[in-house]
Amino acid sequence: MKSGRIGVLLGVLALLLVIAWLSGVFDKNYSTLDVPDWDLEVEDVRGLEVLTKEDTISVVRTEGRWMMVAPFNAAADSMHVRRLLDNLADLEFGSLVTANPSRHGKYGVDSAAAQIVVRLDEEDVQVTVGDQTPDFLGTFIRLGDDSRVFATSQPIRLTSDLDQWRDKVVVNVPASAVTSAKVKKSDGGSYSLDLSSGEWRLRPEGGVEVSADSAGVMRWVRRYAPLRGDGFVEDAEDASPLAVVTFETSGGSTIALEVMETASHLVMRRPSDGAVLRVSSGRKASLLPDGSTFGE
Repeated sequence: MKSGRIGVLLGVLALLLVIAWLSGVFDKNYSTLDVPDWDLEVEDVRGLEVLTKEDTISVVRTEGRWMMVAPFNAAADSMHVRRLLDNLADLEFGSLVTANPSRHGKYGVDSAAAQIVVRLDEEDVQVTVGDQTPDFLGTFIRLGDDSRVFATSQPIRLTSDLDQWRDKVVVNVPASAVTSAKVKKSDGGSYSLDLSSGEWRLRPEGGVEVSADSAGVMRWVRRYAPLRGDGFVEDAEDASPLAVVTFETSGGSTIALEVMETASHLVMRRPSDGAVLRVSSGRKASLLPDGSTFGE
């Protein structure tokens, strides 16, 4: 009888151990003794690839600026790329969670997880980004083909929203070098502003040139230095022409910005590459003020 009871108890104990293993109880005994040395120098990074369920986003550093090369070619938002690289460079590995590949799904680091590939001169570094840690202060990750799962001491903030990755600067006018500005409005009320002997002059369309509020002119010019859009639109077919704003600089360059309008927002065609961006209609008055606002 005793041997039978012992056998039953051993069987129950074995069953409990299996259940505990399946539920991840043993994974909670995290180890801080076997964490990798992580040393990523942001300035050494020449490219970055983010693979998600939605897209593969690839950016490369070209002549000091970041360019998107997948899923299409476009200027990248350098600040967004820099924030992600700084995030990766600052990673601290708090603990080793598990080395069991069958546990990868539990931590979100299996084959369906997002991946980041950091392109360096000598080698590429692959980071598989999993779920947040239970305290929401870190992220579970894997490095390369290593089966080990680590918990970081800070979260990795990753997005596949292409608008977040694209450069949303519509135009960046060198404000201090501007010597002339023209606002050609489709519905009338056009005017020009010219810098003469250190003072700005206002000439309304068909009107007489008068002195302008120089400080007010410069405040307006700086709204385009730079002007950032809120996002991108596919095309401007349903937009009505509103104005063309043209700046000329002391260096001889000319920057012309086409401004259009839809029922919900302003639409602008970026001079550098023709990309179409949307800007809140609430900024219309400040970007395209009436010429009389510059009068002294």
